[in-house]
This record gives sequence, C-alpha cells and structure tokens, in this order.
Amino acid sequence: MQPERPITFASIIALPLFRNVLTFLICLISSTLIRAQPDSLRAEKIVRLLPVPAIGYEPETTTYLGGVILFTIDPYQDGTTRTSNAKVEFNYTFRNQAILDADWNYFFREERWFTRGYVEASYYPDFYYGIGPASDQEAELLYESRRWIADLNLFRQLLPKTFVGLGGYYANYGRIDQAHQQRFSELRNEAVLRGVVTAFRDDRDNLLNPRSGSYAALSLGYTLADRNYPYALLDARNYLPWHEGVFAVRVLSRHVGTGAVFFDQSIMGGDEAVRGYFYGRFRDRNLTTAQYELRSSTWHRFGLACFGGLSYLYEDFDGGAARLFYNYGAGLRFLIDRKEQVNLRFDYAIGADGQNGFYIGFGESF
Repeated sequence: MQPERPITFASIIALPLFRNVLTFLICLISSTLIRAQPDSLRAEKIVRLLPVPAIGYEPETTTYLGGVILFTIDPYQDGTTRTSNAKVEFNYTFRNQAILDADWNYFFREERWFTRGYVEASYYPDFYYGIGPASDQEAELLYESRRWIADLNLFRQLLPKTFVGLGGYYANYGRIDQAHQQRFSELRNEAVLRGVVTAFRDDRDNLLNPRSGSYAALSLGYTLADRNYPYALLDARNYLPWHEGVFAVRVLSRHVGTGAVFFDQSIMGGDEAVRGYFYGRFRDRNLTTAQYELRSSTWHRFGLACFGGLSYLYEDFDGGAARLFYNYGAGLRFLIDRKEQVNLRFDYAIGADGQNGFYIGFGESF
C-alpha cells in the first residue's frame, strides 16, 4: 500500500474547498467595491485589511505561529447596514498541528440578506479522554487526525434585525490510527452531514466587539451519520453599557441525540464557549453554560476584562452522568482598529481539576 503523503501548507491550499471559499471571499469583496464606490478613493474606507503575524497560545495547540488577515467590510455606508467581517488564518503549532481556516459574517444591502460561514482544513494531533463529565485524566491518549469542516449559512431578514435561514454542516475526521480505533470504538474515522434551520434576532451594534444590544438564536437540525440523530442549539446574549465599558451575558445550550459520533458531541472548553478548559477534555450529548464578562476601557487603546461562569454537562435530561463546572478569569484588551472598534484580546482563565488556559484572539469571545 502506498504511504500517505504528509499534509503540508501547500497541500491544504490546493484543496478545492479552500480554493472555492477564498475565491468567494475575493469576489465578494471585489464586487462590493465596484458597486458601492463612486470612485476608487473610497476603497480604503469600504474594505479595511489588517494582515498581521499570528503568535499566540491556547491549551489545545500550545504555542502557535502563523498569519491572519482580518477584513472589515462596509460597502454600503448607508447608516442601516452594519459592518461585515471576514478572516483567513493559517497557523502551525508546537504540537505539529497545521490549521488553515476562514470565516465570515456578511450583510447585504439594508441587511435584507445575511450569510455567515466557517471552513477548516487541518492536520490535528489531539488528545482523547473518553465521553462524559467523569472521564478520567489518566485515560489521556494522543491520536492523529485529518479534519475537513464546512459550516455554511444563508439568512433572509423577515422583520427588522430578525432573520430566518438554512444552513449546512459537513465534518470529516480521518487518518485515525487503526490501533486506536480497535481500542476505543468511538475513536474512529467519521463523517457527518447536517441540515439546519435557524431563526435569530440580532441588534448588536458591532459583531466583533458589541457594546449594546442583544442576540438570540435557535437552531434545529438533523444529522446524517452512521446513526442519524437530531441537533439543537440555543444561543442568547445581552450587552449592557456600563460606565466606559459593557457587561455581557451569554447562555448557550447545545444538544445532540443518542448515537451522536464522538467528534460531534457537545464539547466544553475552548476560546468561545467555556474558557479555562482544554477543548475536548470534557464532552457529552448535552451542554448548558452561562457566562458573563465585564469589559472596561482604561487608558487610551487599552482595556481590561473579567469573566466567569457555570456550565452543566450531562448525558440525558432525565438523569445519567452529569456535573457542574466553574470557570473564571481576566484579560487585557488592545484596540487595534479605532474606526471599527476591533480589539486584540489576551485572556487567562481557570477551571476545575487544575484546568486553565491562555488565549489570544481578534474580537471578543462572545
């Protein structure tokens, strides 16, 4: 049998999925420039590019090096359509993980339509701990995987700031060692395809750094895999101005049905959901978390934040394994784009069982 070729940056770039997505982003930006500007002098105001080296740390990757291009896009400048954003990023980590991803949130004129999405191609050595809130740290197993992920959504505005739309989610996890698959039946090559219907209301003033407004979304879907199962997600956020800052609250509840594959379980941790926990250390079918964050501007471009919350990870609604987790932390903010109010964020968070994490990212966690 022919040996598998190693995944390289060049091979990821060559993937049709990423060529198509990058082409879409380029065409989208170019077309809005052509339609919206009366002359070429306005281009800088319509699309702002922030290419920077990416040097950071997360518990899942340890130290990583790479590059990121952040786009803030305001093609219509009509006082009605909020600023859109997109990001393309490549990182290589000290755990020998190679990750190329792109995401976007784009409002069409007068916000009549809205699209958001995420795509990823990665070679990702990761740790396995099992399933359930009582999974044992001593069961840690390092395994390798290749991951292709695409999450694409399109929405129509029905009422002011209120949208309904359809989405498609595809994930493929492959190249998992045969010996690991034989030892742990759930740790195997998997692919899932999910259709989702989502309704949401979003009147936040800024998508990357909200200071007022709220966001509430309900998604219902059905997943096709070796064993099919339903999917539900509730995401509610509120932002209250507070002196020179904002008090933000988020409730997130994710649920998958019986038979959900290992990689599609509700996972606690990471930079966006529950900071302070290794993403993948704890997972089960159901997760409900409440998080708060207090952000304040302190001096010139610098600001501070403190945050925390409680999370409940459980197998079933009517019993079974369950556990309540806490997390808390603090962070530093640096305003890198005054016009669009985009922060560079540095957070340190602590969780139970000696878990902790340091995070660097653009925009707020929620």
